[in-house]
Amino acid sequence: MAEFSRSGFEATRMEDVARAAGISKGAVYLYFDSKAALFKALVESRVSPLRENFERLAVAGASDPMGTLKSLALIAARGFSNPDVVAVMRLAIGLSDRFPEITNYYREHVVERMHSIVEGLIVAAVDKAQIRAVDKLAMTRVIIGPLLLEALSVHALKVDRGFEDPEKLIDATFDIVLRGTSPTG
Repeated sequence: MAEFSRSGFEATRMEDVARAAGISKGAVYLYFDSKAALFKALVESRVSPLRENFERLAVAGASDPMGTLKSLALIAARGFSNPDVVAVMRLAIGLSDRFPEITNYYREHVVERMHSIVEGLIVAAVDKAQIRAVDKLAMTRVIIGPLLLEALSVHALKVDRGFEDPEKLIDATFDIVLRGTSPTG
């Protein structure tokens, strides 16, 4: 990840990766036949554990979907405080035009699976009358959007006024989502 972040995906050579890892170039190729394969391994090592934790918690928290959704949002906000997690996302986004297979891999293995978890919890919350019927895709984006904006603001744009405590961001987001902005809400 350090090599990709420093030089960019296209300029990073497998020799650079090998040198940084303290191994031979041949050893890198024993495990990864290409930079794309190396990127996929980064996704699996840096981001997939967060997604897998989401999947476990979503199943365990099925009896309280909104509480579980809020807990998962907090876990995501804390996960996005890890620069490596955000760096993998930024790399996937940045390569979308030139290397769509990399972006597609990230979308399929991270974005779509995480959205599916959130959408499932929203449907369950509606079924349990915890929230009114809503467009699950729109609500998913309303919940995830502030998390992504915060992560990109802090890690990519270097905004110095980010939420110091991820819990404050999550509390504010859920307050706005659940109560709206109506003065009587």
